[in-house]
Amino acid sequence: MPTAFASRASCSEHEGCGKDAHDRCGDTDVCRCAGRLAQSYSFSGQIGYLHEWEMTGNLAKTVTRLGADYSGAMTLRHVGLCSVNGVEQKQAHMQLKVSSARLEGTLVMDDDRCRIVASGSSGSGLLTCRHGQGVPINLLIGPAVETKTTDRVGSNP
Repeated sequence: MPTAFASRASCSEHEGCGKDAHDRCGDTDVCRCAGRLAQSYSFSGQIGYLHEWEMTGNLAKTVTRLGADYSGAMTLRHVGLCSVNGVEQKQAHMQLKVSSARLEGTLVMDDDRCRIVASGSSGSGLLTCRHGQGVPINLLIGPAVETKTTDRVGSNP
């Protein structure tokens, strides 16, 4: 099952594709790289004026002509001093579009859908949700880690 990358270059030019494990893209917009496991990137961050929420998870990366898209599940953990009845945790899903000039995306939780906007690819920006506007957010996408074949994103059956 190949991993798809949106590009008109050879797959070997994309992260995660070896020199011997690719097909030439030709005139299509999709580049298929066979024989490699999809890569997942560790993710962490903080939300809030006092960084009262921690985020952790793994995001799958798709290379695009304008930069990269990241998507994946994550855990939000309230670590602020005001935590009542212990630590609160929420499951969420994040989607990010990253280019050299801008980072934007969404953070989806059971009870809300938030918009993320940051200038540059620094990861520092603002989060806008139903109950909060302009809340600071800091994002860090870490190094790639190999995932199991069944965890592939962008694969064709």
